[in-house]
Amino acid sequence: MKNIIFLFIAFIIPAFSFSQEYHPMLGDTNVWKVRYYFESIITETFVTKGDTTIDSLTYKIIGWASGTNEFAYLREDTLEKKVYCRPPAYINFSSEYVFYDFSLIENDSILLFDYYYDYPGNFDTLGYYYVDSIRLINTYEGQRKIFYFSKPSAQFWEYPVWIEGVGTLGHPLHPGQSPIEGPYGGEFGYLLSCFFRNDILVYQSQESIEYETCDIDISNIEEKKYSLKKKNIILYDMGNGLFNIKSFNNKIKKLCIISIDGKLIFKNIYNTWDVQINLKNQIAGFYCVRIIDEKNNVSLIKLIKTK
Repeated sequence: MKNIIFLFIAFIIPAFSFSQEYHPMLGDTNVWKVRYYFESIITETFVTKGDTTIDSLTYKIIGWASGTNEFAYLREDTLEKKVYCRPPAYINFSSEYVFYDFSLIENDSILLFDYYYDYPGNFDTLGYYYVDSIRLINTYEGQRKIFYFSKPSAQFWEYPVWIEGVGTLGHPLHPGQSPIEGPYGGEFGYLLSCFFRNDILVYQSQESIEYETCDIDISNIEEKKYSLKKKNIILYDMGNGLFNIKSFNNKIKKLCIISIDGKLIFKNIYNTWDVQINLKNQIAGFYCVRIIDEKNNVSLIKLIKTK
């Protein structure tokens, strides 16, 4: 299954114990940026587009960032640790069903469903999926559970991977789909590039860090927490593995560095305009630097250590 990507901006930890705290997926605003492979590479952006009430229940409307569209209605029960989906009216399924269940444990099963969100058609039953394993993963917002699924006689696209508080690493509206690295036999491939909750970056794939696919405007989100542009933070390569990071608008409050293989290699708290970091003992390559300033603005910059 060479086309299934299991490389994430995270350090995966064996799941011998888990925190009891649940990390919700749905916030006031959500943004999923997805790399879409078919003949060429495109980034699709799915967002929450407000709330709606159906049968006295409140749902988040999910659709493309641009235009008038409503592809799914999601609501989350944080006590049950479940996300429910109600398809739009043009789908022949009139009630809600379990979209994600983050209360599952290893060897549990879940019945998954699917439909084509942008085309009036049938509602499909995908069958039962089983939790092969659960680990812990370091995201930008701390540790989360990561779930690996399979099912009997599965095809290559039927090995989904979920992260608590993020969703699937494939297509955000198809929780039964694998995160696919590229097209297979002319088929489509989807891979979650990055996920924002309440304007804060929670997850980012290694590919996205390398190609800066998350470093673009988000059309329906006010950029209050992302107003800190790269021109306001400058990284100086001092040589010999030393780097200096200088902020011009607000003092640096927190800084962490994550390697391309997802390991958190450095973090610290500050109250200063510039920070010097020492990567002498780190190998050459790409690193992601996440900076939070005194006004809680978030900035991500790419650091390249050449030797």
